[in-house]
Amino acid sequence: MRDPVSISKVRHPRYKFVVTYPEDLPNGGTTRRKSYFATKEQANAFAAELRAKLASHGARHAHVADEERAALIRFRTWAESLSEPVKLLDLINEAITARERVAVTATVQDLIDARITQAQRKGSAKRHLEDLESRLNRFAKVFGKRNAANVTSSDIEQWIHKTTTNAVTFGNFMRAINSVFALALKQGTVRDNPVSRIEAPKVIRSAPKVLKPAELHALLTAASQRLRPLLVLQAFAGVRRAEAERLTWAHIHLDTQEPCVELPSEITKTNRHRSVSLTPPIVTTSPRPPKPPKSPGMRTCSAIATAAIASHRPRTLPKSLRKWATAHKSCAHITRTSCAPKPSRTTGTSRPSA
Repeated sequence: MRDPVSISKVRHPRYKFVVTYPEDLPNGGTTRRKSYFATKEQANAFAAELRAKLASHGARHAHVADEERAALIRFRTWAESLSEPVKLLDLINEAITARERVAVTATVQDLIDARITQAQRKGSAKRHLEDLESRLNRFAKVFGKRNAANVTSSDIEQWIHKTTTNAVTFGNFMRAINSVFALALKQGTVRDNPVSRIEAPKVIRSAPKVLKPAELHALLTAASQRLRPLLVLQAFAGVRRAEAERLTWAHIHLDTQEPCVELPSEITKTNRHRSVSLTPPIVTTSPRPPKPPKSPGMRTCSAIATAAIASHRPRTLPKSLRKWATAHKSCAHITRTSCAPKPSRTTGTSRPSA
């Protein structure tokens, strides 16, 4: 009988011998492992220990009970009537998996509640929580009352395809649902993550829209006095829309040697402090308001926005462009990549946990 444990020499800067041996897997299968040693004495000692374990393992499983023998005869009789061969080990693993699913009592709604609670404890941003809850609540309307162990990859994939035909939105739903089952798998609530076997459709991303001076002028002209300062910050300072909404006058420094806007880590998307220099179209001789506004959000004086418009004023402004600029809510995010300068200073800090 061939020895299942073998010793051979290897070319390695630190090791001279390798021991190859079989190892049992949790599903009943076996695999080959390798362990490396510097001396032959160490390799021989390890191989002898393995041979002793394999001998005791074979003796322990040598006896077959009558019920086990009857089960083997039943399987062979059933398998002979099939057109395609079936492995006994695969059949046993499927039966064990089905039995383990019955032991799971948690519903999908229970898993979703645990995921949202975790996100809240981590101190996730409000906008992230709202997006997560919105997507998971839609998923819970269909699967909330079902046993979590009975939800398959096919069920989730078909539901997402029915919900949206957009590849980006498909990926967003997939990531949200995956976070639910990944957390449950980590906590031991379920024994499998069905989302891990779903393949998301390919996302074809187009080049980002960069506004021309005339288009930016039309957008700022059509915007209201309340919205215009936010667009100016996005266009000329590279501030994200959500970041601009959280700014106050305390973050704007116009009277310093290098005018800039300070973005603390608690309001940035990346949780990193950022300082962005303000370009000449934004900086004017307009004095700072004597008192900061009581209402939250950025309130830049209209003179700053007016100066920005004046510096990019074209000779003519088509009416069609004015109508397009009126839809400021749908195109405000485009100014993120318009003509904003790069951040001048960045320091890494973490967002405080809740």
